[in-house]
Amino acid sequence: MKLILIHIPKTAGSAIYLTYKEDLFKYWGHDTRENDFETYAEYIIKNKNSFTHLKNLFLNSSKKDRIISFAVVRNTWDRVFSSYNYLSKGGLEVMDDKDYKQYVEPYDDFNHFVSEGLEKAYLEQIHFRSQLYWIADKHLNIQVDNVLHFENIDKELEEFMNKYLIKPKKLMVYNKKGSINYKDVYSKPSVKKVEEIYNDEIQKFGFKY
Repeated sequence: MKLILIHIPKTAGSAIYLTYKEDLFKYWGHDTRENDFETYAEYIIKNKNSFTHLKNLFLNSSKKDRIISFAVVRNTWDRVFSSYNYLSKGGLEVMDDKDYKQYVEPYDDFNHFVSEGLEKAYLEQIHFRSQLYWIADKHLNIQVDNVLHFENIDKELEEFMNKYLIKPKKLMVYNKKGSINYKDVYSKPSVKKVEEIYNDEIQKFGFKY
């Protein structure tokens, strides 16, 4: 079995990679700052015929040689706050700090950021881009084989690994920046603003505040 993990920012991708890296055929990151970066969805669309051919060769061979792609999605309101919290606490890379200064620091607090700064961050900053940006085409068709849910990740990941004959492992804790419940932070206008900006992914995945 050959697994491809498509890492959507702030969806436990680093923890999954560190836990299962020996079982992964490929880890598809999300550093749009790289000059030659392309999302998994962009790659699939651009190389549709050749990749489909390659994948079919695997799918038609023994079960252990199949290529399976997967990603994890997270409740939109929770992820937006997590991304804000991540950058506010310095992130992990030098560029995270630069992005903090550009996209987050100008605002007094989280709700001020959502009101005045989120639309720009949504279009430009890695952690605030729509989850669909990483795994869907322009018609919102999902390009990965399996979509798991952050809110139920332990159970779903165990079932996923068992399904493809990989021994489940206890998921490592990585880059946990705090335990504040996002619902304790949002103002009513901020809830509505996030719903407006991220409407496509909210509808696609059925997220509710």
